[in-house]
Amino acid sequence: MTVLVSKTDFLYQDLRERIAQGEFGEGDCVPDGHQLKDKYGISRTVVRLSLGRLEEEGVINRRRGSGTFVAEGAREMIASSDGCVKKTTVAFIFGLYQSGNPVFMELLGAFADSAPAGVEAEVHFDPAPRFEHYFAKGADLVVIEGGLLEKYPVITAEYINRVIVLNSVSDIYSYICTDNFLGGQLMTRALIERGHRRIGVFHYGLK
Repeated sequence: MTVLVSKTDFLYQDLRERIAQGEFGEGDCVPDGHQLKDKYGISRTVVRLSLGRLEEEGVINRRRGSGTFVAEGAREMIASSDGCVKKTTVAFIFGLYQSGNPVFMELLGAFADSAPAGVEAEVHFDPAPRFEHYFAKGADLVVIEGGLLEKYPVITAEYINRVIVLNSVSDIYSYICTDNFLGGQLMTRALIERGHRRIGVFHYGLK
């Protein structure tokens, strides 16, 4: 299993953990935005959002013209709040044969970069998955590759609204599909703009 978190979550959690472990003590100066941007390979916006969350929690104080400092009682504050933090876990389920699929890997990367704070993704490559297994393990939502649907038995009604199917139409679950018609138009337009005129298309299936 692979766990993905957004860049904002990663920086926020990393700084929070370093403060909780005493690497940065009360009154210590936290690395500035430029240093964090370079070290983590992230944008200024991600740095600003991460520090903003820590400031809202009272873990750090930002002083204009002076820097960012660990607040008094920050470690105790983190320890007391950790048990109250609610995370949302999304389980992405793919078949074993999809482990190198660049489309799905790109999708997962986009999810990790744009997921709201507190949302993390678990990525599973499972030859015989079962919805109940992932929900029992704490998943709040399951996103499943459409090709695996036939391997699933019918599930109870309580789970139906917590499942999203990728790239396949479903009469039971919510689903997200690529628009092949619009994609074909865009591809053809791009080829024509490059001077191509004799354009052929190979397609399989009737759907």
